[in-house]
Amino acid sequence: MIMKGGDVIIYLKKGMNPDALPLKINDGDGEYYKEIGYVINKADTSLMIYQYDKNKHLVDETRYTKTVEEEVDNDMSYGIQYITNKQLVTGKYTATDSTGAVSAVEFTNEVKIMGFSNFNTYYITTDFVAGAENNIDEISFYVNDKQQQDLAFKIDADTLSLYHTTANAKATMLFLGKLAYKMVRR
Repeated sequence: MIMKGGDVIIYLKKGMNPDALPLKINDGDGEYYKEIGYVINKADTSLMIYQYDKNKHLVDETRYTKTVEEEVDNDMSYGIQYITNKQLVTGKYTATDSTGAVSAVEFTNEVKIMGFSNFNTYYITTDFVAGAENNIDEISFYVNDKQQQDLAFKIDADTLSLYHTTANAKATMLFLGKLAYKMVRR
């Protein structure tokens, strides 16, 4: 197996971890030893890469989590969006808007939203590159539509707060404005 300009050898024998196979990797920076294995936690199975020093002491482990069974619309970014949704907002909420109106809202992993104004889809900004108006976390509704609405969000324990934003004069930074919705996880 060739990996990024180096060689990887997988040994079909038990590693130091009983649920792993030893790997020997030479990537041009010298040899080091890893194992590829798995961990089952409730319903999820994670791929694990364990790294050992020359004395066979564990120095690092990396967990890889499967996000989706397959790509949607040949879009590899879907997995990033799916896991971001799952970790941050997926769930059922009691939402209160700025006028005091209360509703039951549900966000799914698959960008669907039910019971929230006229919105039926959402998108959490996952552009991790610093840039203009990228200084706060945002969630968008009706993405790529003339009705698109972008709101900043903050999460505090079981509460998701959505805010209107304003930009500075040069449109380089966003600032939190008035609270639009307060959602408490049910």
